[in-house]
Order: sequence, then C-alpha cells, then structure tokens
Amino acid sequence: MQKVIFELKSLLDEFKTFAVRGNVIDLAVGIVIGGAFTTLVTGIVSGLVMPIVRILMLQDKAQWSTIYKGLESFGGGILQFILLAAVVFFVFVKPVNKLRAMMVQEEPPKPAEPPPPSNEELLLGEIRDLFKKQQETSEAKPLPSTEEHLLGEIRDLLKTQQEKAEAKAQTRRGLFE
Repeated sequence: MQKVIFELKSLLDEFKTFAVRGNVIDLAVGIVIGGAFTTLVTGIVSGLVMPIVRILMLQDKAQWSTIYKGLESFGGGILQFILLAAVVFFVFVKPVNKLRAMMVQEEPPKPAEPPPPSNEELLLGEIRDLFKKQQETSEAKPLPSTEEHLLGEIRDLLKTQQEKAEAKAQTRRGLFE
C-alpha cells in the first residue's frame, strides 16, 4: 500500500513539474490568444476591408450600412479578444506564476564550492611570495615614488620635444639662408 502511495505521489510531483514548467503554460496561452487574434483579424477583413473593396469596385449598393456593420463586428471582436486575454491572464497566468514562485522558495539553492585554484593562480601566488621575500631581504635603496617617477618621465619627454623643435627650426633656417 505504501509503495502505491509513494508511486502516486512521485507521479503527481512529476506531473506538477511538467505542467508548471514555463514552456508548457506559455505554449497553451499562446495558442488560446493566437486563436482569438485569428478571429479578430478575420473579423477585420470580412467586416471592414472587404466591404470597402466592394464599394470601390461598385458591387455593393448599400455601401455605408455594410461598413457600419463591419465596425460593429470589429468592435465586438476587440471586446471579445480583451475579455479572453483578461480571463486567460487572471485564471491561468497569475496562479501559475504564484505556483512557480512557491516552488522556487521551497528549494533553496545550494552554495557552490569555489573551484580549486588553477595552475596560473598558483604560479602567480608563488611569484608574489618571491617578490615579498626579495623585498624583505634586499637592502637596496627604495624606489622613487610614482609622482617623482612620472615627473622625471615628463621632463624627459619635454626635453626630447624641445630638441626636435630646435632641429626643425635649424633645418628651416638652413633652407631659407
């Protein structure tokens, strides 16, 4: 008896997972809304477009009454489409979304273990340790600060540019003399 109950419970859980899965419900809603939209488009074509075509081809004597009836038909089709969409949304989509949210809350995600460090990370760690060790043991003069280093590079660049400008000026003077 317990085996039968267990099998029924697992069957119901499997069915619930299948039915609540996003693509099944979305497909069903899409088919229903698609059918209603098809009816709406058919109403537009048969109620509005075709009477206008008949009027333009001078085949219909009661011209404006057919367009008026087409507008009535079109308005009714729009109302029917909106009502169907509202019913599908409030009867199917909202409850299924709540059920999905409840199912997600029941199963908390398991924390993932961090992957072991790669060979590159291990090598970088060893290099870092070697630099620290070298810095601790070396008694060399400390490196200039970043600002001093940048100022020195700027001075060198300015000096180089000035020398290039002077060389160009001398070349120009030589051409005009």
